[in-house]
Amino acid sequence: MTAISPALAKEEKCQIIATHSIKDAHPNNVDRELKNVTYAKGGNHFAIIEVMDTNSSRPSSVVAELYNCNDRTAENTDSELLPGAENVKPLIISNMNQKQCTLIDTDVVKSANTDNLDAEIANKTYMLGGNRFHITKVIDTKEGKASSVVIDAYRCDTELTQ
Repeated sequence: MTAISPALAKEEKCQIIATHSIKDAHPNNVDRELKNVTYAKGGNHFAIIEVMDTNSSRPSSVVAELYNCNDRTAENTDSELLPGAENVKPLIISNMNQKQCTLIDTDVVKSANTDNLDAEIANKTYMLGGNRFHITKVIDTKEGKASSVVIDAYRCDTELTQ
């Protein structure tokens, strides 16, 4: 998920898949929210088209367009880790209490390619705001490998998980 200018999106023949408004957010969270929403809507690029308000000269309320650009990046999205998702690790439940972890959400993760499931789980956990995950159920397999699972996403104290 990367920012793109509206002019470049037009030149690359990207399709607008949605618009998204953010109001009164901390400037540090604007980019992250746009990446999360773009990913959730199936896009791979976004562009801020209007800044409605700023905080310390940085955008805090914006309107953005979300795009799906059919390029090599879009084709490889399933196997690539999102920036930040490389820090997501499995959680050993027996260590959960000593690591001060909080359950954020339970979600289903599906992957068309079983070799990419680990990256999909890390990306989903990161998008939910977590840094640890636990697979609670295997839903489907392909050729003996899991292709669809249920995960619990956790947020653990980063000082204790290093």
